[in-house]
Amino acid sequence: TLLCAGSALTWATIGLSKSLRLPKEASVHYWKTAALGVAAALYLSPLAFRLDAHATVIVVVVVMSAQLGAHLLIEKLLSAAGDLPNWRFMPPRGLVSWDAHDLAAAPTAPKVTD
Repeated sequence: TLLCAGSALTWATIGLSKSLRLPKEASVHYWKTAALGVAAALYLSPLAFRLDAHATVIVVVVVMSAQLGAHLLIEKLLSAAGDLPNWRFMPPRGLVSWDAHDLAAAPTAPKVTD
C-alpha cells in the first residue's frame, strides 16, 4: 500500500506543481503534465487489482520506466530543439580515479593485540 500510495502521491504533487508553473514550450509542458497525471493514476493500479507484493513492485518499476520513456519521447518529439540539446551521452566513469591517489601513503589501521 505504501509503495503504491507513496509513488502516486509523490508524482501527483510533482504533476500539480508542474501544472502551476509557466511553460517554456506549451505543448511539451501540457503533455508532460498529462503524463505525470496518468502515471500517478497507474501507480494505484496494484491496489485496485489487489496484486501481491511481488507484482506490485514489478508494476511500480514498469510504470516508472514508462514514465521516464514518455518524458524523453515527449521532449524528443515535441521540443523545438528536438534533440535534447544539453544532453551528452557518454560512457560511465568512476567517481574516484584511483590512479591519482597514492595508495602507499595511505594510513593503515592499527594492529590489534590481545
